[in-house]
Amino acid sequence: MIASIALAVTLPVFYYTFFYSSSSVNYSQAQDAVNAVGRGADYVYSLGVGSKTRVLISVPGSVINSSVKTNSLTYNIRSSSGAVSSVTAFTKANITGILPANPGNYFISINMTEQGVFISSS
Repeated sequence: MIASIALAVTLPVFYYTFFYSSSSVNYSQAQDAVNAVGRGADYVYSLGVGSKTRVLISVPGSVINSSVKTNSLTYNIRSSSGAVSSVTAFTKANITGILPANPGNYFISINMTEQGVFISSS
């Protein structure tokens, strides 16, 4: 009887803790990815036309979509509760290109052109 009560109490706590930590890891991975690309974009921007770099990012499975706008990079992610959050990095450079939204590891090429910074996965 006491074991059943203890199990009834600890099982929901374990379940909540597992899914909360999973969402937190996914959010951190998405934030790390946009920050790394944003830092790379600002780096090549500071060096001028013709400069380039590559960064390795890890895209979590919770990413719904991505967007690259004039001065921002965004991943929209779904948490284990179903809520959608956005993680965004802002840049000094004008950027164009596409961020991968499928889960996995990607090398992102970042090139400074006369039109601004161009990003692509390679």
